[in-house]
Amino acid sequence: MIPDATGAYLLIQRPPAGLLGGLWGFPGGALQAGEAYTVGLCRTIREQVGIEVSVGEPVTRIAHAYTHFRITLHAYRCQLAGGEPRPLRCAAVRWVASGALRDLAFPVTDARIMRALEG
Repeated sequence: MIPDATGAYLLIQRPPAGLLGGLWGFPGGALQAGEAYTVGLCRTIREQVGIEVSVGEPVTRIAHAYTHFRITLHAYRCQLAGGEPRPLRCAAVRWVASGALRDLAFPVTDARIMRALEG
């Protein structure tokens, strides 16, 4: 998760077609073979929204099964280190206040990250 100075979080919207199309979520993505979590997180955020981040402490680890595959998601707190977010590999980018997160449609995994943030 990437908060701004006001506590709003950076969200991306998935493209309308494909897995979980149109849903909102926190930036990040799949690791490449042999890639460390923090390196992969920085890479995927840069590819999705064109910004640099510094990775902070882990927030949660989520194991989730879809119908035809399983994932283990590692969520970290991050800080914006450079650039202005723009939709490169996503449909849209938005800063959303923490109190308004529940107003958007999220995949189950991102909803679980939100619960972990609430403590």
